[in-house]
Amino acid sequence: MALFKRKESILGIDISSSSIKLVELSRSGPRFRVEAFAVEPLGEGMMEDRNPADPDAMGEAIKRACRRSGTR
Repeated sequence: MALFKRKESILGIDISSSSIKLVELSRSGPRFRVEAFAVEPLGEGMMEDRNPADPDAMGEAIKRACRRSGTR
């Protein structure tokens, strides 16, 4: 039996034309608890017809949001 049980969490990502929003949730009894969150602004022209114009740059923006939030 482990001394420290790791909490299971859920990561949600919302990508809009102007920003990436990230939230990490854990369950606390019947409710959810916000463990971490971040908003990463996107540069002009990052989205094109609801799709990433530059997938590599979008990936980097998601990584920045994860670092900013401190998510596990």
